[in-house]
This record gives sequence, structure tokens and C-alpha cells, in this order.
Amino acid sequence: MDILIARKIFKRFGNITALDGLTASFRKGISALIGPNGAGKTTFINICAGLIDRDSGDIKILGLDPWDQGHILRRKVEVLLENVRFPNNIPAYKLLYYKSRIYGINSYRERIKQVASFFEIDHFLDRPLKQFSAGMYRRFTLTYTLLNPDIELLILDEPASNLDVAGRIKLFEYLDRIYRELDISIVLSSHILPDLLDICQYYFFIKDGKIVWSGDINRLYERLEIRSILIRSSNDHLLSKNFSEYGIENSITNRGLIIKADKFDIRKGLEVLLKVVEEHGIDIYEFRRFPDPLTQFFKEMSYGE
Repeated sequence: MDILIARKIFKRFGNITALDGLTASFRKGISALIGPNGAGKTTFINICAGLIDRDSGDIKILGLDPWDQGHILRRKVEVLLENVRFPNNIPAYKLLYYKSRIYGINSYRERIKQVASFFEIDHFLDRPLKQFSAGMYRRFTLTYTLLNPDIELLILDEPASNLDVAGRIKLFEYLDRIYRELDISIVLSSHILPDLLDICQYYFFIKDGKIVWSGDINRLYERLEIRSILIRSSNDHLLSKNFSEYGIENSITNRGLIIKADKFDIRKGLEVLLKVVEEHGIDIYEFRRFPDPLTQFFKEMSYGE
């Protein structure tokens, strides 16, 4: 099911062409919009939000035009921009109360408690936002956004900006839960590529104002050549020694054990791996392609590497 369809979207700012015939169809689920700076991601999101109008082209979100039918669409779609700011000296609860009254939520106390509990900030709502950490502030913005009881689609522009590693991990866990438990689709733009692999079903690469590639993770793997395998274990040196004895070339780095893909017979390699694990009790912490496919793909699409 397509929830967002854009056809030949053009947008210019003076002599600058921000979107150059962008065409894409986003399905129900979690989709990532990725691309280099200046590719047109934020312009596209602003058009989806109804904040600006395209110069030409057609766009439908849940069957509605965000510019002409924005007053209807905003009951079903919420957009969280990168630099959204709230008054920081007002208690969080009061801001959520105002939002709930705008949407005419009768049982607003229950709704606020329900959503705030989902994001684990229900015990902090009496505090002004200036006392919130960056991670808590991001959780508040999600709480504020999801107060809308009719929301079907959440659009996020760089939601992980200014968050530390722990905050990013927590954020993407919440985004995954939003789709799985609340059945709300998500379209997000982010430069934190490895995090996207854990939650996104679909990927859209934008460059020079156009979608130049789109697909799911399987299509992404099919497009890329496996360059290396990364293995991290409780005893990389013993694992490396056994691989070498079986003629599998490898090297130990600060990231872990690296095996060049063109030197790696996957069946033979797994047999060695299982043998060593069984005989010596080694724990395997990580076994994956290296670098991660999104980072590799981003480099190839952006810089031709």
C-alpha cells in the first residue's frame, strides 16, 4: 500500500533547483530518505508538511494534497522538523495539555499519560523543558507529536541530531516500536546510516533533487558487491590462526577480524567458525558485511567510490 506518492516534483529557489522532477512511492512501514547535504531532503519534507508548495508536479499523502488539503491531512500526518523548539520555561505537561486541547481530546489526562508513558517521560512532566537532557527533549517532541489520536504517518527530519550514542539507540528503539506496536508508518531523513539498518524496510536515495535509487534491504544487498566480512569474537587471535590454517586469508584490526570477500568461501568459512566455537568455546559477538551496506552504498552513490 502506497501512503505517499510524488510524481515529477520540481521546486526552485531563485537560480537553485532544489527538486528536479522527484518521483517516488513510499509504502506502509518505515522508510529512510538518505543522500548528501543539499540533495533536497529537507525541501521534500517541507513540501510533504505543507509548509511550502512545489512549483509543479503531483504529491499525495494518504490520498490528500498537503498544500490544498493540509487542514484535513494534519489530522492524519505529523511532521517533526530537525530544529523544532518549544518554550523551555513552561512545564512539559502544560505544553502537552495545549496540544491535546487543539485536537479536541476529551480524555486528555489519560491520553497524555498513555503517550508519555510510552516514551518513559511520564514522571518528568512537571519539569520545564530547560531541565530536560537532549534525549529526554527528543522523547518529549515525540510525545507531543503522537498525542494526535488519528495519526497514520510520522515524518521526521534528522531526528537523531544532537543525541549521544545512548540517546540515538533509545530513539531508534522507540521509532521501531511506533510502527510495530502503534501501526504508524514513518518516513525519516537521517545521516546516521548504520542505525537505519535496524529499523527501516525501505530506502530512498536522493541526489541533486531526484530519487536515483529505491528499494528494500534485499535489493540493496543485490546491488552491492560484498567487499569484506567482519567478525568480532572473544578470541580473535585464535580464530584468525584457525582460518589461516584452513587457507582463509584474514587480518586482525582494531574493529575485529576482517576477511576479504573474494577470498572467502562462505560454506568453508562457516565450517571453520563452528568448529572453533565448539572446540574452544569462543563467543561470536558480530558477523556481518563490512563496511555496512548503507555506508558503502552512500559512498558509491555520492562520490563514486
